[in-house]
Amino acid sequence: MIIYALLISITAFGYFYFKAMKALQMLQLNSYRNERYTKWMSENKSKVRFLSDILPLFGLLGLLINPMVATIITVALFGLLIQLRPKVKEKKPLAMTDRVKRLIRTTLILGIILLAIPYVFFAKTWFFYFLILMSTVICFRAYFVILLVNIINQPFEKKINRGFVNQARNKIDNYKKNGLKVIGITGSYGKTSTKYFINQLLSHQYNTLMTPGSYNTTIGVTLVANRDLSPLHEVFIAEMGAKEIGDIKELGELAQHEIAVLTAIGPQHLETMGSLENIRKTKYELIDTLADDGVAFFNYDNEIVRDCAKVTKKRNFTYSAKDENADYYVSDLKISARGSKFVVNTPNGSKIEIETKLLGELNILNLVAAIAVADELGVPHQQMSGLARTLKTAEHRLEIKKTAAGITIIDDAFNSNPVGSKAAVEILKMIEGNTKFLITPGMVELGDEEYDLNYKFGKYAAENCDYIILIGKKQTEPIQKALADVNFPTDKLFVAKDFFEGNAHFQTLAKAGDVVLYENDLPDTYNE
Repeated sequence: MIIYALLISITAFGYFYFKAMKALQMLQLNSYRNERYTKWMSENKSKVRFLSDILPLFGLLGLLINPMVATIITVALFGLLIQLRPKVKEKKPLAMTDRVKRLIRTTLILGIILLAIPYVFFAKTWFFYFLILMSTVICFRAYFVILLVNIINQPFEKKINRGFVNQARNKIDNYKKNGLKVIGITGSYGKTSTKYFINQLLSHQYNTLMTPGSYNTTIGVTLVANRDLSPLHEVFIAEMGAKEIGDIKELGELAQHEIAVLTAIGPQHLETMGSLENIRKTKYELIDTLADDGVAFFNYDNEIVRDCAKVTKKRNFTYSAKDENADYYVSDLKISARGSKFVVNTPNGSKIEIETKLLGELNILNLVAAIAVADELGVPHQQMSGLARTLKTAEHRLEIKKTAAGITIIDDAFNSNPVGSKAAVEILKMIEGNTKFLITPGMVELGDEEYDLNYKFGKYAAENCDYIILIGKKQTEPIQKALADVNFPTDKLFVAKDFFEGNAHFQTLAKAGDVVLYENDLPDTYNE
Protein backbone atom coordinates (compact mmCIF):
# COMPACT_ATOMS: atom_id res chain seq x y z
CA MET A 1 0.00 0.00 0.00
CA ILE A 2 2.80 2.44 0.85
CA ILE A 3 4.45 1.69 -2.52
CA TYR A 4 1.19 2.48 -4.32
CA ALA A 5 0.83 5.73 -2.38
CA LEU A 6 4.43 6.79 -3.05
CA LEU A 7 4.06 6.15 -6.78
CA ILE A 8 1.06 8.48 -6.87
CA SER A 9 2.90 11.17 -4.87
CA ILE A 10 6.08 10.96 -6.96
CA THR A 11 4.31 11.32 -10.32
CA ALA A 12 2.08 14.08 -8.94
CA PHE A 13 5.17 15.89 -7.68
CA GLY A 14 6.78 15.55 -11.13
CA TYR A 15 3.83 17.30 -12.80
CA PHE A 16 3.64 19.88 -10.01
CA TYR A 17 7.33 20.70 -10.55
CA PHE A 18 6.87 21.45 -14.26
CA LYS A 19 3.89 23.71 -13.56
CA ALA A 20 5.67 25.41 -10.65
CA MET A 21 8.70 26.26 -12.82
CA LYS A 22 6.43 27.88 -15.40
CA ALA A 23 4.68 29.78 -12.61
CA LEU A 24 8.07 30.98 -11.32
CA GLN A 25 8.88 32.32 -14.79
CA MET A 26 5.64 34.34 -14.76
CA LEU A 27 6.39 35.57 -11.23
CA GLN A 28 9.83 36.71 -12.37
CA LEU A 29 8.41 38.49 -15.44
CA ASN A 30 6.04 40.28 -13.05
CA SER A 31 9.05 41.49 -11.01
CA TYR A 32 8.19 39.19 -8.07
CA ARG A 33 5.36 41.57 -7.18
CA ASN A 34 2.37 39.69 -5.79
CA GLU A 35 -0.19 42.27 -6.92
CA ARG A 36 1.05 42.11 -10.51
CA TYR A 37 1.32 38.33 -10.45
CA THR A 38 -2.21 37.86 -9.08
CA LYS A 39 -3.54 40.35 -11.67
CA TRP A 40 -1.82 38.34 -14.40
CA MET A 41 -3.34 35.12 -13.01
CA SER A 42 -6.85 36.61 -12.99
CA GLU A 43 -6.42 37.76 -16.60
CA ASN A 44 -4.94 34.45 -17.81
CA LYS A 45 -7.04 31.78 -16.11
CA SER A 46 -6.76 29.42 -19.08
CA LYS A 47 -2.95 29.41 -18.69
CA VAL A 48 -3.04 28.98 -14.93
CA ARG A 49 -5.61 26.23 -14.52
CA PHE A 50 -5.98 23.60 -17.23
CA LEU A 51 -9.19 21.57 -17.27
CA SER A 52 -7.04 18.55 -18.11
CA ASP A 53 -5.38 18.90 -14.69
CA ILE A 54 -8.39 17.18 -13.07
CA LEU A 55 -7.88 14.00 -15.14
CA PRO A 56 -6.07 12.18 -12.29
CA LEU A 57 -9.35 12.28 -10.36
CA PHE A 58 -10.48 9.41 -12.59
CA GLY A 59 -8.11 7.35 -10.48
CA LEU A 60 -10.82 7.47 -7.82
CA LEU A 61 -12.90 5.17 -10.00
CA GLY A 62 -10.15 2.57 -9.72
CA LEU A 63 -10.76 2.45 -5.97
CA LEU A 64 -14.05 0.73 -6.76
CA ILE A 65 -11.88 -2.25 -7.68
CA ASN A 66 -8.74 -1.93 -5.49
CA PRO A 67 -5.87 0.51 -4.67
CA MET A 68 -3.56 -1.09 -7.24
CA VAL A 69 -5.93 -0.29 -10.13
CA ALA A 70 -6.43 3.23 -8.75
CA THR A 71 -2.66 3.70 -8.61
CA ILE A 72 -2.16 2.53 -12.20
CA ILE A 73 -4.86 4.90 -13.50
CA THR A 74 -3.66 7.89 -11.43
CA VAL A 75 0.04 7.41 -12.23
CA ALA A 76 -0.76 6.93 -15.92
CA LEU A 77 -2.81 10.13 -16.03
CA PHE A 78 -0.17 12.21 -14.23
CA GLY A 79 2.42 10.76 -16.60
CA LEU A 80 0.20 11.71 -19.55
CA LEU A 81 -0.10 15.30 -18.25
CA ILE A 82 3.70 15.50 -17.97
CA GLN A 83 4.09 14.35 -21.57
CA LEU A 84 1.33 16.61 -22.94
CA ARG A 85 2.21 19.76 -20.95
CA PRO A 86 2.35 22.89 -23.14
CA LYS A 87 5.81 23.34 -24.63
CA VAL A 88 5.72 26.99 -25.66
CA LYS A 89 8.84 28.56 -27.14
CA GLU A 90 9.96 31.22 -24.66
CA LYS A 91 11.45 34.59 -25.55
CA LYS A 92 12.79 35.04 -22.03
CA PRO A 93 13.20 31.77 -20.08
CA LEU A 94 13.37 31.70 -16.31
CA ALA A 95 16.69 33.25 -15.22
CA MET A 96 18.34 31.18 -12.48
CA THR A 97 19.17 34.06 -10.14
CA ASP A 98 19.97 33.55 -6.47
CA ARG A 99 16.43 34.69 -5.64
CA VAL A 100 14.91 32.11 -7.99
CA LYS A 101 17.08 29.39 -6.46
CA ARG A 102 15.76 30.33 -3.02
CA LEU A 103 12.20 30.28 -4.35
CA ILE A 104 12.77 26.84 -5.87
CA ARG A 105 14.05 25.48 -2.56
CA THR A 106 10.99 26.79 -0.74
CA THR A 107 8.73 25.43 -3.50
CA LEU A 108 10.25 21.95 -3.18
CA ILE A 109 9.85 21.99 0.60
CA LEU A 110 6.28 23.31 0.49
CA GLY A 111 5.33 20.91 -2.31
CA ILE A 112 6.65 17.92 -0.35
CA ILE A 113 4.81 19.06 2.80
CA LEU A 114 1.51 19.50 0.96
CA LEU A 115 1.80 16.14 -0.78
CA ALA A 116 2.75 14.50 2.53
CA ILE A 117 -0.35 15.71 4.39
CA PRO A 118 -2.52 12.73 3.32
CA TYR A 119 -0.02 10.31 4.88
CA VAL A 120 -1.13 11.48 8.32
CA PHE A 121 -4.30 9.51 7.58
CA PHE A 122 -2.58 6.45 6.11
CA ALA A 123 -4.44 4.07 8.43
CA LYS A 124 -7.84 5.41 7.40
CA THR A 125 -9.96 3.55 4.88
CA TRP A 126 -10.46 6.72 2.86
CA PHE A 127 -6.69 7.49 2.68
CA PHE A 128 -6.36 6.82 -1.08
CA TYR A 129 -9.38 9.01 -1.84
CA PHE A 130 -7.75 11.89 0.05
CA LEU A 131 -4.32 11.21 -1.50
CA ILE A 132 -5.59 11.32 -5.11
CA LEU A 133 -7.79 14.33 -4.42
CA MET A 134 -5.01 16.27 -2.64
CA SER A 135 -2.40 15.45 -5.31
CA THR A 136 -4.72 16.64 -8.07
CA VAL A 137 -5.68 19.86 -6.29
CA ILE A 138 -2.04 20.80 -5.59
CA CYS A 139 -1.14 20.41 -9.27
CA PHE A 140 -4.31 22.23 -10.35
CA ARG A 141 -3.39 25.16 -8.07
CA ALA A 142 0.39 25.16 -8.66
CA TYR A 143 0.39 28.88 -9.62
CA PHE A 144 -1.30 29.71 -6.33
CA VAL A 145 1.32 27.65 -4.47
CA ILE A 146 4.04 29.82 -6.06
CA LEU A 147 2.20 32.91 -4.82
CA LEU A 148 2.27 31.39 -1.33
CA VAL A 149 5.98 30.59 -1.72
CA ASN A 150 6.72 34.21 -2.67
CA ILE A 151 4.80 35.44 0.38
CA ILE A 152 6.76 33.06 2.64
CA ASN A 153 10.09 34.21 1.20
CA GLN A 154 9.33 37.95 1.19
CA PRO A 155 10.61 38.77 4.71
CA PHE A 156 13.92 37.05 3.92
CA GLU A 157 14.17 38.72 0.50
CA LYS A 158 13.51 42.16 2.00
CA LYS A 159 16.24 41.63 4.57
CA ILE A 160 18.70 40.40 1.93
CA ASN A 161 17.83 43.27 -0.43
CA ARG A 162 18.12 45.84 2.34
CA GLY A 163 21.64 44.64 3.09
CA PHE A 164 22.68 44.83 -0.58
CA VAL A 165 21.11 48.30 -1.02
CA ASN A 166 22.85 49.67 2.09
CA GLN A 167 26.15 48.24 0.86
CA ALA A 168 25.70 49.93 -2.55
CA ARG A 169 24.62 53.25 -1.00
CA ASN A 170 27.66 53.32 1.29
CA LYS A 171 29.95 52.44 -1.60
CA ILE A 172 28.59 55.23 -3.79
CA ASP A 173 28.78 57.68 -0.89
CA ASN A 174 32.44 56.84 -0.24
CA TYR A 175 33.40 57.15 -3.90
CA LYS A 176 31.56 60.48 -4.20
CA LYS A 177 33.84 61.86 -1.47
CA ASN A 178 36.72 61.08 -3.84
CA GLY A 179 35.12 62.90 -6.78
CA LEU A 180 32.68 60.40 -8.34
CA LYS A 181 29.90 62.13 -10.30
CA VAL A 182 26.50 60.40 -10.49
CA ILE A 183 23.98 61.03 -13.28
CA GLY A 184 20.38 59.92 -12.79
CA ILE A 185 18.10 59.51 -15.81
CA THR A 186 14.38 58.79 -15.89
CA GLY A 187 11.39 59.30 -18.16
CA SER A 188 8.44 57.50 -19.67
CA TYR A 189 10.59 56.87 -22.74
CA GLY A 190 14.00 57.87 -24.11
CA LYS A 191 15.94 57.21 -20.91
CA THR A 192 17.93 54.19 -22.13
CA SER A 193 18.97 55.82 -25.42
CA THR A 194 19.89 59.03 -23.59
CA LYS A 195 21.98 57.00 -21.14
CA TYR A 196 23.87 55.32 -23.99
CA PHE A 197 24.53 58.64 -25.75
CA ILE A 198 25.76 60.30 -22.53
CA ASN A 199 28.09 57.39 -21.88
CA GLN A 200 29.56 57.54 -25.40
CA LEU A 201 30.13 61.30 -25.22
CA LEU A 202 31.75 61.16 -21.77
CA SER A 203 33.78 57.94 -21.98
CA HIS A 204 36.61 59.52 -24.01
CA GLN A 205 37.28 62.06 -21.26
CA TYR A 206 36.14 60.20 -18.13
CA ASN A 207 36.26 56.66 -16.82
CA THR A 208 32.53 55.94 -16.91
CA LEU A 209 30.21 53.19 -15.73
CA MET A 210 26.59 52.96 -16.80
CA THR A 211 23.88 50.55 -15.77
CA PRO A 212 23.64 48.07 -18.68
CA GLY A 213 20.51 47.30 -20.70
CA SER A 214 17.47 47.98 -18.59
CA TYR A 215 19.01 47.54 -15.15
CA ASN A 216 16.82 50.38 -13.92
CA THR A 217 15.26 49.01 -10.72
CA THR A 218 16.63 49.43 -7.20
CA ILE A 219 17.97 45.88 -7.28
CA GLY A 220 19.43 46.38 -10.76
CA VAL A 221 21.30 49.57 -9.84
CA THR A 222 22.37 47.97 -6.55
CA LEU A 223 23.78 44.96 -8.38
CA VAL A 224 25.79 47.14 -10.79
CA ALA A 225 27.12 49.36 -7.99
CA ASN A 226 28.18 46.46 -5.78
CA ARG A 227 29.60 44.35 -8.59
CA ASP A 228 31.13 46.82 -11.06
CA LEU A 229 31.68 50.25 -9.50
CA SER A 230 35.33 50.83 -8.59
CA PRO A 231 37.46 53.71 -7.20
CA LEU A 232 38.75 54.26 -10.75
CA HIS A 233 35.34 55.33 -12.06
CA GLU A 234 34.77 59.07 -12.38
CA VAL A 235 31.16 59.07 -13.63
CA PHE A 236 28.34 56.63 -12.78
CA ILE A 237 25.30 56.86 -15.10
CA ALA A 238 22.21 55.28 -13.56
CA GLU A 239 18.97 54.72 -15.45
CA MET A 240 15.93 54.80 -13.14
CA GLY A 241 12.65 53.11 -14.02
CA ALA A 242 9.35 53.10 -12.12
CA LYS A 243 6.19 51.03 -12.01
CA GLU A 244 4.86 52.51 -8.77
CA ILE A 245 4.95 55.79 -6.83
CA GLY A 246 8.09 55.95 -4.72
CA ASP A 247 10.27 53.84 -7.02
CA ILE A 248 12.32 56.82 -8.29
CA LYS A 249 12.62 58.25 -4.78
CA GLU A 250 14.13 54.97 -3.60
CA LEU A 251 16.54 54.93 -6.55
CA GLY A 252 17.48 58.58 -6.08
CA GLU A 253 18.31 58.05 -2.42
CA LEU A 254 20.47 55.10 -3.45
CA ALA A 255 22.34 56.82 -6.30
CA GLN A 256 22.74 60.26 -4.67
CA HIS A 257 22.97 61.93 -8.09
CA GLU A 258 24.20 65.47 -8.78
CA ILE A 259 22.94 65.53 -12.38
CA ALA A 260 19.35 64.63 -13.32
CA VAL A 261 17.86 64.15 -16.78
CA LEU A 262 14.07 63.98 -17.18
CA THR A 263 13.45 62.75 -20.73
CA ALA A 264 9.65 62.55 -20.98
CA ILE A 265 6.39 62.08 -19.11
CA GLY A 266 3.61 60.22 -20.87
CA PRO A 267 1.03 57.43 -20.49
CA GLN A 268 3.60 54.62 -20.40
CA HIS A 269 2.81 52.38 -17.35
CA LEU A 270 -0.49 54.23 -16.87
CA GLU A 271 -2.06 50.88 -16.03
CA THR A 272 0.08 50.41 -12.93
CA MET A 273 0.45 54.10 -12.01
CA GLY A 274 -3.26 54.87 -12.18
CA SER A 275 -3.08 58.41 -13.58
CA LEU A 276 -0.84 60.74 -15.55
CA GLU A 277 -0.51 62.91 -12.45
CA ASN A 278 0.88 59.94 -10.50
CA ILE A 279 3.40 59.38 -13.30
CA ARG A 280 4.42 63.05 -13.14
CA LYS A 281 4.89 62.92 -9.36
CA THR A 282 6.90 59.71 -9.60
CA LYS A 283 9.22 60.99 -12.34
CA TYR A 284 9.68 64.30 -10.48
CA GLU A 285 11.07 62.29 -7.56
CA LEU A 286 14.31 62.37 -9.58
CA ILE A 287 14.43 66.14 -9.01
CA ASP A 288 13.28 65.90 -5.39
CA THR A 289 16.22 63.61 -4.59
CA LEU A 290 18.74 65.64 -6.59
CA ALA A 291 21.59 67.12 -4.54
CA ASP A 292 20.97 70.74 -3.48
CA ASP A 293 23.91 71.93 -5.57
CA GLY A 294 22.98 69.61 -8.46
CA VAL A 295 21.70 70.44 -11.92
CA ALA A 296 18.67 69.12 -13.80
CA PHE A 297 18.02 68.83 -17.54
CA PHE A 298 14.41 68.91 -18.80
CA ASN A 299 12.96 67.96 -22.18
CA TYR A 300 11.36 71.20 -23.37
CA ASP A 301 9.46 69.41 -26.16
CA ASN A 302 7.38 67.45 -23.65
CA GLU A 303 4.70 69.73 -22.22
CA ILE A 304 4.50 68.07 -18.79
CA VAL A 305 8.30 68.02 -18.40
CA ARG A 306 8.45 71.66 -19.50
CA ASP A 307 6.00 72.54 -16.73
CA CYS A 308 8.18 70.62 -14.25
CA ALA A 309 11.16 72.77 -15.25
CA LYS A 310 9.18 75.92 -14.47
CA VAL A 311 8.52 74.93 -10.85
CA THR A 312 11.91 73.48 -9.88
CA LYS A 313 14.08 75.67 -7.65
CA LYS A 314 17.28 73.80 -8.40
CA ARG A 315 19.67 74.86 -11.15
CA ASN A 316 18.35 73.55 -14.44
CA PHE A 317 18.54 73.67 -18.23
CA THR A 318 16.01 72.73 -20.90
CA TYR A 319 16.72 71.06 -24.22
CA SER A 320 14.74 70.74 -27.44
CA ALA A 321 14.91 69.26 -30.92
CA LYS A 322 13.01 72.20 -32.40
CA ASP A 323 12.13 75.05 -30.00
CA GLU A 324 14.61 77.93 -29.74
CA ASN A 325 13.11 78.94 -26.38
CA ALA A 326 14.99 76.03 -24.80
CA ASP A 327 18.49 76.50 -23.38
CA TYR A 328 19.90 73.87 -25.74
CA TYR A 329 18.06 73.65 -29.05
CA VAL A 330 18.48 72.33 -32.59
CA SER A 331 18.65 74.46 -35.72
CA ASP A 332 19.54 73.87 -39.38
CA LEU A 333 18.23 70.29 -39.19
CA LYS A 334 18.66 68.11 -42.27
CA ILE A 335 17.53 64.47 -42.22
CA SER A 336 18.10 61.85 -44.88
CA ALA A 337 18.09 58.06 -45.00
CA ARG A 338 21.83 58.19 -44.25
CA GLY A 339 21.53 60.18 -41.03
CA SER A 340 21.06 63.65 -39.59
CA LYS A 341 22.94 66.95 -39.66
CA PHE A 342 22.11 69.84 -37.35
CA VAL A 343 23.48 72.53 -35.06
CA VAL A 344 23.05 72.50 -31.27
CA ASN A 345 22.78 76.01 -29.86
CA THR A 346 24.04 76.32 -26.26
CA PRO A 347 23.04 78.80 -23.49
CA ASN A 348 26.27 80.79 -23.87
CA GLY A 349 25.67 81.36 -27.58
CA SER A 350 28.17 78.85 -28.94
CA LYS A 351 27.16 76.36 -31.61
CA ILE A 352 28.01 72.68 -31.90
CA GLU A 353 27.84 71.19 -35.39
CA ILE A 354 26.61 67.60 -35.36
CA GLU A 355 26.59 64.97 -38.07
CA THR A 356 25.33 61.53 -37.04
CA LYS A 357 23.97 58.29 -38.42
CA LEU A 358 21.05 58.54 -36.01
CA LEU A 359 17.59 58.91 -37.54
CA GLY A 360 14.34 60.30 -36.18
CA GLU A 361 13.44 63.32 -34.07
CA LEU A 362 13.33 61.23 -30.89
CA ASN A 363 16.95 60.10 -31.34
CA ILE A 364 18.01 63.66 -32.07
CA LEU A 365 16.24 64.88 -28.93
CA ASN A 366 17.97 62.26 -26.80
CA LEU A 367 21.32 63.21 -28.31
CA VAL A 368 20.75 66.90 -27.51
CA ALA A 369 20.12 65.87 -23.87
CA ALA A 370 23.42 63.98 -23.88
CA ILE A 371 25.23 66.96 -25.42
CA ALA A 372 23.82 69.25 -22.73
CA VAL A 373 25.08 66.94 -19.96
CA ALA A 374 28.49 66.57 -21.65
CA ASP A 375 28.69 70.36 -21.96
CA GLU A 376 28.01 70.68 -18.22
CA LEU A 377 30.88 68.26 -17.53
CA GLY A 378 33.31 70.16 -19.73
CA VAL A 379 33.59 67.95 -22.82
CA PRO A 380 34.99 70.12 -25.66
CA HIS A 381 32.50 70.93 -28.40
CA GLN A 382 34.84 69.81 -31.14
CA GLN A 383 35.24 66.47 -29.40
CA MET A 384 31.45 66.03 -29.23
CA SER A 385 31.17 66.78 -32.95
CA GLY A 386 33.69 64.05 -33.71
CA LEU A 387 32.11 61.48 -31.39
CA ALA A 388 28.62 62.11 -32.79
CA ARG A 389 29.68 60.59 -36.13
CA THR A 390 30.17 57.17 -34.54
CA LEU A 391 27.32 57.16 -32.02
CA LYS A 392 25.37 53.93 -31.73
CA THR A 393 21.84 53.44 -30.44
CA ALA A 394 21.00 51.15 -27.55
CA GLU A 395 20.21 47.56 -28.48
CA HIS A 396 16.65 47.05 -29.80
CA ARG A 397 15.96 50.79 -29.81
CA LEU A 398 15.71 52.00 -33.38
CA GLU A 399 18.72 49.88 -34.34
CA ILE A 400 19.14 49.73 -38.09
CA LYS A 401 20.73 46.59 -39.50
CA LYS A 402 21.08 44.94 -42.89
CA THR A 403 20.90 41.17 -43.36
CA ALA A 404 22.98 39.09 -45.74
CA ALA A 405 19.82 38.68 -47.82
CA GLY A 406 19.64 42.43 -48.40
CA ILE A 407 16.75 43.14 -46.03
CA THR A 408 16.91 46.29 -43.88
CA ILE A 409 15.75 45.78 -40.28
CA ILE A 410 14.63 48.57 -37.96
CA ASP A 411 14.80 46.94 -34.55
CA ASP A 412 12.66 48.87 -32.08
CA ALA A 413 11.58 45.72 -30.29
CA PHE A 414 12.47 46.53 -26.71
CA ASN A 415 9.67 48.90 -25.88
CA SER A 416 6.89 50.96 -27.36
CA ASN A 417 5.04 54.13 -26.49
CA PRO A 418 2.80 56.50 -28.47
CA VAL A 419 5.62 58.92 -29.36
CA GLY A 420 8.27 56.28 -30.03
CA SER A 421 6.03 54.03 -32.13
CA LYS A 422 5.04 56.90 -34.40
CA ALA A 423 8.68 57.97 -34.72
CA ALA A 424 9.69 54.42 -35.66
CA VAL A 425 7.08 54.28 -38.45
CA GLU A 426 8.35 57.65 -39.71
CA ILE A 427 11.82 56.16 -40.02
CA LEU A 428 10.38 53.09 -41.79
CA LYS A 429 8.75 55.43 -44.31
CA MET A 430 11.97 57.44 -44.74
CA ILE A 431 14.35 54.55 -45.48
CA GLU A 432 14.58 53.66 -49.14
CA GLY A 433 13.34 50.20 -49.99
CA ASN A 434 10.74 48.08 -51.71
CA THR A 435 8.00 46.65 -49.50
CA LYS A 436 7.74 48.30 -46.06
CA PHE A 437 6.74 45.73 -43.41
CA LEU A 438 5.56 46.40 -39.86
CA ILE A 439 5.57 43.62 -37.23
CA THR A 440 3.98 44.65 -33.92
CA PRO A 441 1.73 43.58 -31.03
CA GLY A 442 0.85 47.22 -30.38
CA MET A 443 1.37 49.03 -27.09
CA VAL A 444 0.53 47.90 -23.55
CA GLU A 445 0.33 49.25 -19.98
CA LEU A 446 -1.46 52.40 -21.19
CA GLY A 447 -4.48 52.02 -18.91
CA ASP A 448 -7.82 53.38 -20.11
CA GLU A 449 -6.10 55.07 -23.07
CA GLU A 450 -4.63 51.84 -24.45
CA TYR A 451 -7.41 51.09 -26.96
CA ASP A 452 -7.56 54.64 -28.38
CA LEU A 453 -3.78 55.00 -28.63
CA ASN A 454 -3.42 51.67 -30.41
CA TYR A 455 -6.30 52.61 -32.72
CA LYS A 456 -4.52 55.86 -33.66
CA PHE A 457 -1.28 53.96 -34.17
CA GLY A 458 -3.11 51.55 -36.48
CA LYS A 459 -4.39 54.40 -38.62
CA TYR A 460 -0.94 55.96 -38.86
CA ALA A 461 0.62 52.59 -39.73
CA ALA A 462 -1.95 52.09 -42.51
CA GLU A 463 -0.81 55.34 -44.15
CA ASN A 464 2.89 54.44 -44.14
CA CYS A 465 3.23 50.63 -44.31
CA ASP A 466 2.79 48.27 -47.26
CA TYR A 467 2.30 45.07 -45.24
CA ILE A 468 1.37 44.73 -41.56
CA ILE A 469 1.86 41.66 -39.37
CA LEU A 470 0.09 41.89 -36.01
CA ILE A 471 1.06 39.71 -33.04
CA GLY A 472 -1.85 38.46 -30.95
CA LYS A 473 -5.45 38.29 -32.19
CA LYS A 474 -6.97 39.75 -29.01
CA GLN A 475 -4.11 42.12 -28.14
CA THR A 476 -4.23 43.86 -31.53
CA GLU A 477 -8.02 44.28 -31.85
CA PRO A 478 -7.86 48.13 -31.82
CA ILE A 479 -5.21 48.12 -34.57
CA GLN A 480 -7.28 45.64 -36.60
CA LYS A 481 -10.33 47.92 -36.20
CA ALA A 482 -8.33 50.96 -37.35
CA LEU A 483 -7.04 49.12 -40.42
CA ALA A 484 -10.55 47.97 -41.31
CA ASP A 485 -11.94 51.51 -40.91
CA VAL A 486 -9.45 52.91 -43.43
CA ASN A 487 -9.92 49.94 -45.79
CA PHE A 488 -6.37 48.68 -45.48
CA PRO A 489 -6.05 45.74 -47.93
CA THR A 490 -6.87 42.48 -46.13
CA ASP A 491 -4.36 40.61 -48.30
CA LYS A 492 -1.65 42.89 -46.86
CA LEU A 493 -2.53 42.03 -43.25
CA PHE A 494 -1.62 38.93 -41.26
CA VAL A 495 -2.62 38.37 -37.63
CA ALA A 496 -0.36 35.84 -35.91
CA LYS A 497 -0.94 34.06 -32.61
CA ASP A 498 2.60 34.86 -31.42
CA PHE A 499 5.87 36.46 -32.51
CA PHE A 500 7.34 33.22 -33.85
CA GLU A 501 4.41 32.63 -36.19
CA GLY A 502 4.45 36.26 -37.30
CA ASN A 503 8.16 36.27 -38.02
CA ALA A 504 7.92 32.96 -39.89
CA HIS A 505 5.20 34.47 -42.09
CA PHE A 506 7.41 37.49 -42.78
CA GLN A 507 10.27 35.19 -43.85
CA THR A 508 8.03 33.68 -46.55
CA LEU A 509 7.36 37.14 -48.03
CA ALA A 510 10.61 39.07 -47.58
CA LYS A 511 12.84 39.82 -50.55
CA ALA A 512 16.08 41.73 -51.05
CA GLY A 513 15.48 45.46 -50.80
CA ASP A 514 12.56 45.18 -48.35
CA VAL A 515 12.46 47.06 -45.04
CA VAL A 516 10.91 45.69 -41.83
CA LEU A 517 10.17 47.45 -38.55
CA TYR A 518 9.94 45.31 -35.42
CA GLU A 519 7.96 47.59 -33.11
CA ASN A 520 7.66 46.29 -29.54
CA ASP A 521 8.12 42.68 -28.48
CA LEU A 522 5.90 41.75 -25.55
CA PRO A 523 7.17 39.38 -22.86
CA ASP A 524 5.85 35.83 -22.48
CA THR A 525 3.20 37.04 -20.00
CA TYR A 526 1.29 38.49 -22.97
CA ASN A 527 1.27 35.33 -25.08
CA GLU A 528 -2.29 34.46 -26.06
